[in-house]
Amino acid sequence: MPPYHTFAQMKGKNTYSGKFLKQVQQQYVGFLPAAYSQPVELLVFYCFRIDPTGTVRDARILTDAPSGLQTAVLQAINQLPLFTPATFDGRLTNDVVEGVVVAKASQR
Repeated sequence: MPPYHTFAQMKGKNTYSGKFLKQVQQQYVGFLPAAYSQPVELLVFYCFRIDPTGTVRDARILTDAPSGLQTAVLQAINQLPLFTPATFDGRLTNDVVEGVVVAKASQR
């Protein structure tokens, strides 16, 4: 009998669930506009869906943040690789993921 529910996971080694959240945290900075400046630390909450093919879909920002920061976080999410999809009662299904980026204060 298949497990009742499994969560979507990154493919490969070291696929613990926090790894892709950490990846978004580390990569968003590379997508910030060159002149982006932020005087205070901000928490940017986001969510996305991993569809039954393992593809990231419907990424969105859940908190108010400057548009350049929002775009950078969404780009980092959309760069995530394919996942092993979630299952429900042995069938492939959607999995909703929520996370947060801690955007440190910066002056450029």
